[in-house]
Amino acid sequence: MENATSIFIFLNIIGGLLSPVAGVMLAHYYIIAKKELNMKALYSVNGQYTYKNGFHMPALIATVVAGAFSLIGQFVPAFKLLYDLSFFTGMIFAFIIYIVLVNKELIAAGKVQEQREFVKGA
Repeated sequence: MENATSIFIFLNIIGGLLSPVAGVMLAHYYIIAKKELNMKALYSVNGQYTYKNGFHMPALIATVVAGAFSLIGQFVPAFKLLYDLSFFTGMIFAFIIYIVLVNKELIAAGKVQEQREFVKGA
């Protein structure tokens, strides 16, 4: 680190990249799964938490988009406030984007009721 501001730049970047992951995890646990996890399915190969090619696309999209929003202020001066609060920006954007994407995915697949029944039965 060359000067005192370098540490703050580094911490903002780390916060902006890791906070969307926390936002996705919080959104899934509190909103989507309603604080209930199916522990057997969590550790099974073909369980409820098995996703296409091993990736849950709504989570990846929410993480990348929220990370970009939280770090855009480093490059675009008009968005400096988002960058200064990158930890909160990333978490809040990821939380909202993930909920919207998952709800769209469940509605499109007709799985809303199936998801609720599966969580209750676990």
